[in-house]
Amino acid sequence: MPRPGTRKPAAERKREDADAISYAFGHWIRLEALAILAEGQHGVAEMARTLGISTQRLSGHIEGLYEHGCIEYMGSAPAGAATEHFYRAVVIPRIDDDEFEEMQPYERRDSLGLVAQAVFSEGLASLRAGKLDDDENARIIGRCVRVDARGKEEVQQHILEVYEQLVAIEVESAHRLAKSGESGTTTIVSVTGFRRSRNAVTSAEHLSALEIASGKARKPPSSRAKDPVGAVSYACGKAVRIGALEILAEGRVSVVELASELGADLKSFSEHIRFLFDRGCIEKAGTEKVRNSTKHFYRAVTLPRLNVEDYRQLNPPQRRDVSALILQRVIAGTLASFRGGQLEHDEKVQLIWDCLNLDTAGKLAVSLCLDEADAQLLNIERFSKERLVESREEGLPMIATLLGFERSRSGRPDLGYGSPREI
Repeated sequence: MPRPGTRKPAAERKREDADAISYAFGHWIRLEALAILAEGQHGVAEMARTLGISTQRLSGHIEGLYEHGCIEYMGSAPAGAATEHFYRAVVIPRIDDDEFEEMQPYERRDSLGLVAQAVFSEGLASLRAGKLDDDENARIIGRCVRVDARGKEEVQQHILEVYEQLVAIEVESAHRLAKSGESGTTTIVSVTGFRRSRNAVTSAEHLSALEIASGKARKPPSSRAKDPVGAVSYACGKAVRIGALEILAEGRVSVVELASELGADLKSFSEHIRFLFDRGCIEKAGTEKVRNSTKHFYRAVTLPRLNVEDYRQLNPPQRRDVSALILQRVIAGTLASFRGGQLEHDEKVQLIWDCLNLDTAGKLAVSLCLDEADAQLLNIERFSKERLVESREEGLPMIATLLGFERSRSGRPDLGYGSPREI
């Protein structure tokens, strides 16, 4: 067995960072195990009892998480006639600007990968637990904005300022909770800003959340192959599907054109597209006759900007469906940029997450803060577009996300920040 308190060495891991992240949230057992291990050291048998599954079934998932560098081994201890093995989530790095500039790209990539894993696994676990179904203060916002060089810096500085506002909200909540004696609600927040993997911005249509949830071009919910969480896990589980989702986010494309651009075998790639449609991840966008064959076109599902009024019109399954679509876009966009090297080579990249303890007023304040932050992102894009018209430059597509939702478990992650070069 490995030495206690260690991760699998990078050179011995089974997959590169982006694939490891996809693996980590690719099954509900791994999602739940990561949520438990984020709170500190736990034994495999203990976790199996918590999850209501056999130790043998859980062990394979835990071994896979360790082999991919997603968790740390913490040693073993006798447990009757057996031996209990203990693990924990990898300590999250806290990196200041000076330290980030000094790091090598591979060091940045590993550290940012841990943050991305934490955000995505927490988001999908909360979605699976129904925490986003009836919470009007939950926010899952994903934007793709085109900006000039000045706008890029403004977006990334804005993201940092939003995080500082969120921390201030938690401090205010802590004072109120101390007076009331209440325990508060564990809330996950994440704010990110980085360049998109492709040069085009994603297409946008002005549709309401209700129109999107009941969209006629998607597979009907009753006949889909997976629940929303399973669908997202599938969609973002392989590089070829992530690549397809990123292209389809830009508009209507045929299967033949997609396969050609991604360098994929058409027959096997068609199966990926069929499965994405069967899980409600993409929409059909018509057909065209070409000689003796028929071209089939698809596109990504339009994303709404969820406001309280729209949210109240949706029933819980529709809320879960729309939230899953936004998470899918956020995850696919992040992993695509991860693969393209946009994150580790950008010294100003913002990929931030935290766990806040909030009272009711604090949860409302977070939702209002994220709404205002979204409006400001659109202002930054508007002013950038005006400058781009004058300069006749193309501009840069950036992904910005603003997430705030109740955690799937009542426990609080043990953030225990460490140095990125020791993790």
